[in-house]
Amino acid sequence: MVNILVNLEYYLHKYDNAIDFLTIKGIDRVLRPSLNASQIPELQQNAAFIIGSAAQSNPKVQIAFLEAGFVQSLMWKLDSPISVDVRSKCLYALAAILRNFPEAQNVFFSSGGLEVFSRVFKENPTENLNKIKIKMLTLVQDLLDERDNLDESLPSAAERKIQYDKTDLQDLMKKSGWCQVYKCPDLLGESTQDPLDHDRIEKVVTAMVRIKEICAQDFLQDLELQTTLKNLHSHYTTLMQEEKYTDGVDEGDTDTFFSNLVTS
Repeated sequence: MVNILVNLEYYLHKYDNAIDFLTIKGIDRVLRPSLNASQIPELQQNAAFIIGSAAQSNPKVQIAFLEAGFVQSLMWKLDSPISVDVRSKCLYALAAILRNFPEAQNVFFSSGGLEVFSRVFKENPTENLNKIKIKMLTLVQDLLDERDNLDESLPSAAERKIQYDKTDLQDLMKKSGWCQVYKCPDLLGESTQDPLDHDRIEKVVTAMVRIKEICAQDFLQDLELQTTLKNLHSHYTTLMQEEKYTDGVDEGDTDTFFSNLVTS
């Protein structure tokens, strides 16, 4: 069955094939039982992978998956003690359903999606779990950007705005404790000594810059976070100076992520 799902994923990432899959009741015959196969994580993982691949930029499939209850099902799996590999694919699937689909986003938020994400940040860190956390930060950042950058020239713009406005996302982020997830010490590293995961730190800081106005009070009141940012700012300033002298980088090209955060 696992091999069948692997082959099916390749087939269903194509737009028309995914729609055809719906007409033959593929959700109830294949995806739902596989996603709920708690004793066989490989089935769950591949079912989630199929959901994500089929839903990518495919509104008809996104609607069908929302109506099938997959938004809530995937959330529950992210909030359960299953393997990180399964949870990673569940997040991939959930993101594919939510992107550019405000109705699904409203279901996610009203069902406690941010609270589910926040609980993941409280779990003991592992390298693979940290990757999931970063993807969660990026997803929430992208959903914010969707709302702020709505193309009003689109025929569906007015209806989409109505849907977006049903959830006050900025207020929800404050009330749900989302601003607190950045207290997770493994996100930015507990040490300013190399080796640091520069890619992870850049993604976290980018997400923080995006929501700094929403979460300003939480960020400024968190003295430990401020200290970490100041230490990182000092560390990266040193690295940038070294790079400037060794590689001839112009001073104007240096990164201001950390400076902007510390002084905001």
